[in-house]
Amino acid sequence: ANGGQVDFSVDNDLAVYKSRLLNEYTKFDERYPALVRLVKAWASSREINSAQHGFFNSFGLSLLVLHYLQNLEIPILPRLHLRDDEWDACDQDWKVPPPPLPPGIQDTCEGVEIRHYTQHELRGWVTQNKMSMTMLTHGFFKYFARTFPWDTHLVSVTSPGLVPKSSTNLRSGQNSYIFIQDPLEMDDNCARAIRRDTKKTVLAEFERAYSLDFHEFLCSISTHAHPRTHSHMQPKAQMQTHTPSQTLSQTQTQTQTPTQTQTQTQSQS
Repeated sequence: ANGGQVDFSVDNDLAVYKSRLLNEYTKFDERYPALVRLVKAWASSREINSAQHGFFNSFGLSLLVLHYLQNLEIPILPRLHLRDDEWDACDQDWKVPPPPLPPGIQDTCEGVEIRHYTQHELRGWVTQNKMSMTMLTHGFFKYFARTFPWDTHLVSVTSPGLVPKSSTNLRSGQNSYIFIQDPLEMDDNCARAIRRDTKKTVLAEFERAYSLDFHEFLCSISTHAHPRTHSHMQPKAQMQTHTPSQTLSQTQTQTQTPTQTQTQTQSQS
């Protein structure tokens, strides 16, 4: 009744575990689900949120946001698949000692081992990143429009940094024009529906979103008044803070304006 979109999965028990994994991440920082909502609203307004038509699915969009927040200079989210050699790289002041490594097997589903930490086990992990939602939104689109090497690397939420596509044996018959690695089925591409032609559209939409100021961006996703085929918005150099109050409350957006890009991770919101 409220116009929201829901993904249904029938007779797919593994999808339940994937949803649980994402839910664990939402417990670490409220900015993660807030940014996911913004990105999904953007994808819907630009009509690039349908795997049936060669674009993203909902799970893939959630993983894009997760990857971005994990790979900031000061990460907002940890990786729940941490390995033995990764504790030092976390560079965190733990409130309580970290759990033993590696994480134990929680369950087995369809031949796949479900092995990752929970938020409770990593409750001592606290980010020092204070970036506002304005800065994070701007940084997200800059990262995927200008920084991420789509042709040669895949989006991973289980490994640190950039992972080459050549390091993974993709399932036979899947496209890899944009490769978002499934965190439980590592040979599965969550963006396999994206084709060569639709990839060009996707990258153009990242660039377009990056060029908008924050007010225009929020207006475009809240009203759906500017469909992709009839865009007349003028680009801006950086995002501003004149935020519509309704959208602001929905996304828990903070009000400070970034003067630089996402590398200024110490700005107070």
